[in-house]
Amino acid sequence: MMMMWRACLVALGALAVLGGVRAEKQELIREVVEVVESCETRVQKGDEVAVVHVGYYNGQQIDGVPRDENGNAEPLRFKIGNGEIIEGMEVGLLDTCLGEKVRLTIPPHMAFDDGRKQFRHKPVPSKATVIYEIEVVGIDRPGTLKHTTKVLYESMGDLVSVGLVVLMVGGAVYVASRNGNGNKKRTNRKKRN
Repeated sequence: MMMMWRACLVALGALAVLGGVRAEKQELIREVVEVVESCETRVQKGDEVAVVHVGYYNGQQIDGVPRDENGNAEPLRFKIGNGEIIEGMEVGLLDTCLGEKVRLTIPPHMAFDDGRKQFRHKPVPSKATVIYEIEVVGIDRPGTLKHTTKVLYESMGDLVSVGLVVLMVGGAVYVASRNGNGNKKRTNRKKRN
């Protein structure tokens, strides 16, 4: 009887391997579609990025907004490493240059079957591989002057805009006065004894 159980277990194990039950997880495929000549800034974990993206499943668009006939599109903004988007996009965008376009073939476990996210509405069936075409149009790195300026602007908003206008107008008035425009004639005053 014990031999029969062992034979059944061996047969079930072989069936599981042959039947694909122990299938390996697919890997993310990253293809650079458009290379930039000079790459000074690459996406890193912690960066706030802006991308123009379109996602496809079986040739049908499932996500994103493609550029219109004028080349315009509203970028998607998110922070790399915060889990705001599917894992395959975060991992696939790492080390991408500003202005570069990539095509990511994202396996199910890194897309909409990602265990770390709960989707209210999954645009694809379970076990679906998706393809994303993504262009990085902005990289904002915390701790840089650009980031600090952005944070100040967002927190101060209109006050900063008004301050800049006042500085520009004041500077223009000062320059005009130094160039002879609007200078008053000087008069020599006699000294009183």
